[in-house]
Amino acid sequence: KTREKMPETWIQWDVTGLVRAWVGGKLPNRGVVIDGRLMGGEMVLFSDEWYEPDRRPYLEVELSPAPTARQDGPFKPQPVVPTGDYWVEAMRKVHARWKGIKGTFAEYGDSITVTMAFWTPLVSGTRKGITPEMQQALETARKYIHKPCWRKWKGPQWGNTGNMTIRWAFDNIDAWQKKMNPEVMVILFGTNDAYLGPRVPIYTEMYAAVVNRCLADGTIPIVTTLPPRYTQRLSVGGFLTVWNFRRAVIAIAKARKVPLIDLWAEMVRRRPADWDGRLKKFDEGGWKGYNVPTMIARDGIHPSNPAKYRGDWTEEGLSCCGFGLRNYLTLKAWYEVYKKVLTR
Repeated sequence: KTREKMPETWIQWDVTGLVRAWVGGKLPNRGVVIDGRLMGGEMVLFSDEWYEPDRRPYLEVELSPAPTARQDGPFKPQPVVPTGDYWVEAMRKVHARWKGIKGTFAEYGDSITVTMAFWTPLVSGTRKGITPEMQQALETARKYIHKPCWRKWKGPQWGNTGNMTIRWAFDNIDAWQKKMNPEVMVILFGTNDAYLGPRVPIYTEMYAAVVNRCLADGTIPIVTTLPPRYTQRLSVGGFLTVWNFRRAVIAIAKARKVPLIDLWAEMVRRRPADWDGRLKKFDEGGWKGYNVPTMIARDGIHPSNPAKYRGDWTEEGLSCCGFGLRNYLTLKAWYEVYKKVLTR
């Protein structure tokens, strides 16, 4: 039995009196709860996370006197990535209260982090096309970073394993910090969150709580945005879901003044039209699994790791190997922390 389509009606209400009561201290500000249940039926409430952008509600504020120009339609905010040394002074204060083993480096994340394709390859070998500055970063990291952190700190007891969301980190961060008390940590959750949940608001709160726990110990967090995911191409809603998880990480970096690796932006900038290894163009040539010369593997989820471009840090190499790019960006971010905080 098919369900009849319900009529679509916009509901408006005036909260002026309520807001005035909040501002005047007459009522505590506990927000507003919107209940979709009706006596004898129900209604659908469109939120700012609704998959159809045209149906997302927005807030209109009328100024008095009115501005000379007015933009019609909802405001569409763009994530502003913080630039420069916005995090340096704050992290110096954080590091000043840290007490632990010098050079410890923790990796908090899911399958994109637990794999030996991330971070571990940097412990040895040369890099094709490496710049003098990055060569210095690599040599410094090999001398400074605690040796077990390169290979042994892999697995759930060390804060990284597959199929996990930020909820897992939220539930276990206290134990990880007590076990390792790292000087610096890098974190990347979001790929599973964008598919399994939790929703963006809960993800943001839990992510911020994890970062706060690390800061309380004097650990310097390096937060990382999730890579693009093939579901972005299925619908506008899917794209905006991944986009909003990225926005959440950027917001946390700005609010907590912690270093940021915008992995999503770096991958899309290098391969704006064909970062997705699932595209038909990669059907030709027999590309399989991680061995595909673009940012994301054939599964459309994990970074690629083609044999031809492993250890290749030329512009071509960084544009054809997802894990190579993540390793490069993570080392670059760590070296900035080393120069501007750890040696001061």
